Amino acid sequence: MNKIVFVSGPCGTGKSTFTDGYARHLVSKTGKSVYIIHGDEFHAGFVEPEEKGDFFVNGEAIVLTATEDELERRIRDRGDVDMIERAKFLKRKLDLMPENAGHIYDNTCKPLEEMIKEIELKDYEDLFR
Repeated sequence: MNKIVFVSGPCGTGKSTFTDGYARHLVSKTGKSVYIIHGDEFHAGFVEPEEKGDFFVNGEAIVLTATEDELERRIRDRGDVDMIERAKFLKRKLDLMPENAGHIYDNTCKPLEEMIKEIELKDYEDLFR
């Protein structure tokens, strides 16, 4: 059975880094094909939470987050300083959304290898079976 997993979070949380690394890990582990579609490539397909209706019923999501200081450091390191306040705003909003409860993963100061190991061992493991 095919699975669709949404990985979200504000800029600076490592969504692209995580999904690319995790996809390689899953291909290596399972031998199955993994397809990644980055949100920036189909932004028009997103809907606002109050408009989504049944869009995410029985869907799966991983919401990446980090401390506001960590987000700021990461964004400064990549030179996108104009995105800092927006990232902090989105972090606060995503952290408080009830539908994200149980799906939030804080990756503050964690390298990719640690994220892959921890997420594989957490509740998310069933998403990829």
